[in-house]
Formats: sequence, C-alpha cells, structure tokens
Amino acid sequence: MFSDNGFEDQRGCPIASGQSCGCRNPGVLQNGCSKRVDQRDGCATFEFWCKPGYELEGDDTMQCQRGRRGWRYDNRRPRCACKFKYQYWQIYEIFRKETHILYANLRQYKAMFAI
Repeated sequence: MFSDNGFEDQRGCPIASGQSCGCRNPGVLQNGCSKRVDQRDGCATFEFWCKPGYELEGDDTMQCQRGRRGWRYDNRRPRCACKFKYQYWQIYEIFRKETHILYANLRQYKAMFAI
C-alpha cells in the first residue's frame, strides 16, 4: 500500500522511517500513526495522530533539536488513549445487570397487578 509520501505498514499507517538529525526514530504509537515530515534544515518533524475511538495525549509533533546535551526531541512522544470511559466488556456487564433488574421489576409488577 502507498501513502502520500511512501509506503503504509500493516496497520494502514505511513511508514515513518529514518531518524531525524541526531535523534532516533520515535517509533510506533499503539492505536495510532506517525508520519515523518522533512524540514528545510535537514532535520525532520514527526507528526502523530490516533485511530478512531482514541484521542492523542500530548503534543501532536516532535522535532529533533540540538541542545547543550546533544540532540533531543522538543516534546515527549504522545500516546493514544481510549476516548470512551468504559471498555466494551464493561458496557456489556452494565447492560446485563440493568436488564436483570428490569426483568425482576417487571415480574414483580406482573405479580402485584396479576397481569
């Protein structure tokens, strides 16, 4: 598969290959993607985004910069966190319990009113 500037990996993300100046490649985001964007000075910026159902925690870009201690990225690598408060199995458990209570109440009302 091709992306707008190269190939895509098995997750459908553009392959962010190579390193940026003296910094290592920031690597793969779990539940997200990254893309290398070349800059004029020869260094690259990496852009990050998350797959549907996840939101980015942290900055959406990292650029390699030279400092007093050598080459470092200007930001920490972000992470993709689930947008939803509950995971699917938690929703199932809540639904199952509420349904059980609903049916118990329905049986009680039927008995009370002899429906």
